[in-house]
Amino acid sequence: MSLNTPDAIWAKVSSADPNRSADEICQLADEHFEDIAGTIPPDGAALQVIIQAACSLGRFDLLTRLALRLADKPEHWHVTKETASLLHHLTLIAEWPAATTILHKASSDGHRGFAEIISATSEVRFLRALDKIDISSSTWLSHIVLLIALARQLRWHAGFRRAQYLLICGITPDRLAELPQLWQALDLPMTALPSIKAHVSRKWRGPELDEDWRRCLNIFREDPTIETAQVVWQTADLHGRTGPLLVAAPLSGAARSALAGRMAATIPANASPIWIYMTWREGADQLIGAVCGYLDVNSRITISVGGDGGSADLQRASAALLATRLYMFARPVVTWGGAKLFFQNLLPVVEAFNEQTVGTAWLSIVCDRSFPLHGIAHFAHRLADKHIMSRPGLLDAPHSWHREWEDEIVQTLPARLSSALNELFSRGTAKHLIDLVGPDSSYFPPNDFRLNQCHVNFGGSPRAVQGEKRFAAQSYAISAYNVDFRWMSVARLAEFVDVGTEVGTTFARALHPWIVEWIHETLKPLNTRIGEPFFVADRRYTMHLLANPDRFRLFAAMSFGMGPEMNFFDTYAWSNDLVDHFLHLFARQPMEEVDSKLLDAVLEDADSTGHQYVRKAVRDPYDQLLNTLARRLIDDAGWSDIYWAIPGPKVTTMPDQILPALDAHLMDVLVGLPLVVRDLLGRRVQKGSLTPDGEVRGPEGTYGRWRYAEGWLLIDFDDPQLGTKRYTGIGANATTLTLVPDEIVDVYNGWSAFLDFDLAAIDVSERIIVQLNPDTIIGHDLLWIGGTQQEACLLAAFADLGRSVPTPTLRYAGRALEFRSGSRGSLLLATVNGWPALLRLRGAAHANGRTVIQTSSADDEDHESWASAQGIQPSYTLSTLDLRGRWKAETFSGQHLIELRNDGSIRDEEGVVLGRWLAREGSLTLVGLDKLRIAVATQFQVFDGLWRLTGWARPNLQETLSFSLSQIQRPDRE
Repeated sequence: MSLNTPDAIWAKVSSADPNRSADEICQLADEHFEDIAGTIPPDGAALQVIIQAACSLGRFDLLTRLALRLADKPEHWHVTKETASLLHHLTLIAEWPAATTILHKASSDGHRGFAEIISATSEVRFLRALDKIDISSSTWLSHIVLLIALARQLRWHAGFRRAQYLLICGITPDRLAELPQLWQALDLPMTALPSIKAHVSRKWRGPELDEDWRRCLNIFREDPTIETAQVVWQTADLHGRTGPLLVAAPLSGAARSALAGRMAATIPANASPIWIYMTWREGADQLIGAVCGYLDVNSRITISVGGDGGSADLQRASAALLATRLYMFARPVVTWGGAKLFFQNLLPVVEAFNEQTVGTAWLSIVCDRSFPLHGIAHFAHRLADKHIMSRPGLLDAPHSWHREWEDEIVQTLPARLSSALNELFSRGTAKHLIDLVGPDSSYFPPNDFRLNQCHVNFGGSPRAVQGEKRFAAQSYAISAYNVDFRWMSVARLAEFVDVGTEVGTTFARALHPWIVEWIHETLKPLNTRIGEPFFVADRRYTMHLLANPDRFRLFAAMSFGMGPEMNFFDTYAWSNDLVDHFLHLFARQPMEEVDSKLLDAVLEDADSTGHQYVRKAVRDPYDQLLNTLARRLIDDAGWSDIYWAIPGPKVTTMPDQILPALDAHLMDVLVGLPLVVRDLLGRRVQKGSLTPDGEVRGPEGTYGRWRYAEGWLLIDFDDPQLGTKRYTGIGANATTLTLVPDEIVDVYNGWSAFLDFDLAAIDVSERIIVQLNPDTIIGHDLLWIGGTQQEACLLAAFADLGRSVPTPTLRYAGRALEFRSGSRGSLLLATVNGWPALLRLRGAAHANGRTVIQTSSADDEDHESWASAQGIQPSYTLSTLDLRGRWKAETFSGQHLIELRNDGSIRDEEGVVLGRWLAREGSLTLVGLDKLRIAVATQFQVFDGLWRLTGWARPNLQETLSFSLSQIQRPDRE
């Protein structure tokens, strides 16, 4: 066969005898390199043959040349993920001229095992291969430094540290002089070298230096002063003990950056904004812990609350609102796994996403049992990379029903389904049902599995399908004389049931055959897909979705099925040429729950394929999976200033009510205010007020009597047409608070009676709303939560996480010793993990009856000011006087600026009255604001002198959503 064309050369390589030597294959590649590298292989097989042969011989020179020539050709992803990974690594390495020399030397020395490390597709494989490296060879030092540089470039933090550890273990003092040249040639941070040299020194003088370290710690523990602490920090620096320095010592920015360069690889600054939409039903600690893994300057989180519009854990979970870019909302009768929780609640978030983001932003859908495999900062950088779509395995959504069956089967399916139902409930036989889903069905494989999943209700009332029949947190039931076919609707968009939710129960009802036929006609032209609800999409996808009028028909058709979110979004992407803007980034495993046995497979998937999340990771006796995920999050967060969140030693009484409601405090405010009693149509009006002695009194005397208990107001009107009315619901505008009757209102009860209270008459007296005292932690041994993510540390301090959820936080025993007033704020001398720490007091937060103190790393200037600083007892007080001034009110749908005035009014920037504010100990209530109506803040945070209040609002009588109130400037109290 003539080899005068590139195709002929590739064919020759592809058809090579399996027993042919690697030498012959590499020789063929060498002789015809320009023809090979200048063309596109028809598939990855031939390229794979050359790469395997080159790896087996340690021919890194050939591999590097191939990588550079194919780097700009997206077709090289046609090879296996191992080959694609190797080419990617070699492309990175080839950017360093020194690396080429090192690899050529490895080739000539025959270090074939080195290829296993270079070609590792994941950090797991990289770490395993590192353990096999031969440190006895003359070239091992250059090899290990090259691997340090590669791990840093790939942002494999554990591999980066492990390679440095091997360097420290293997190098001798006489070879330290070789490091600077290698380090610089491979673009490694020169600031890390002093620490490495200190580690090497400690290795060779171990016992002597360890004794010195213990002696310094003991001196500080016996006499905890700044002077004895300084001796410990200096000794840690001398010995290369990175942990005590990063976690506890006051360092300048340059020194901290140098240490950070030793601890982990850096993440590039370019990043895309990410909106996280998370579903949640119960488990406050689970939610708070999960949220911690998603907090980042690039992320914004919106949580959809399930469980019939509320949750038993909502009060404790509300501590998560202390995070500045986190929002929650709940709608009535939203069930776990139902259409509203996921399908319908997502749409207003998509609208807000389109309105508030720019072209590079992405929307990511997760649940509270989804954990990141990479930190969000790492993920945001990857999304900003224009090549992310070229990675394999991200768009694997299989075809749905009408791509699998013949057209005539699809056409007759609605009629056959209707016939089966008619036979069931007219004759009590199931021949047509067996023909449809039984072992001899033309639609499904020959077994009884699908037939055995059908449930038929022959009773005249709804019946539950629970227990062994259908295990789920949600209650499922079948309406009278109907069949539960929902499993078919989930698996294939072929048979539909009318799924409705009532009082926490999802009911299956059969549809009219004409509706089923309309659904089929709607879906037949589409590229229907069986997908999954957890996806990542960019703004092109979301903008197209909201602008396309055809979305209504698809939405309506799929809403008739069980779990429409499973298929709607994939179908929309594949039917509208949007697959390049829509990703599935969850690592797929054969087991529903993921434990440590699947750790290697999950990490391999994350590193080689680019998947970002894993679902339903669970604890096991070794906690290896969750600990590893937590460590990856810590590394990806970067190492800079360390923040500490310190839960106070005492928990006070939790607030009685966190949701806006007619509570006793609000009733005290309403008593005595001018009142108008009117009907719904405004045709009957009667003025008056609620008197302290329980009367409803007007200008002409008493016309009713009132009493309050357990969140509701009861009024016995003298007018027999009105009778007795019960009030729980609250409405409001800028000047009026309205209580609405808890009943059906119509002409037959005279359009009922609504109570309008004039808010202008509210008395605003000076009072303290909340007082937070950091000095309560002095002298107590407490669990301190630390890390570089300030808000993750804060939220973790409000939850009992244990090790059940991976978070980017450290947990150490700590003890606060003394507060002083430094030149730039309050300082704290403490111990963390037994090490002396000098920290800067940043603020405090209060939620759920618990106060958490917030600190951060101090620096050299703070250290110098400590000796002359005065001892203090710091305190943060928010009173009604502090409310004066400009604030930012914010919900998931937007924000606007408001001003709180001394007279209790809320105004816009032009002075127009928007509503009223009411304050008491432990809460602030806002009434009348557009899109909030009535809002109550019960969580408080002060950070760097500015207050932020969070809580819940009711924009109408049905919905509940979170809000925040952030102080823009501190009021002048002169």
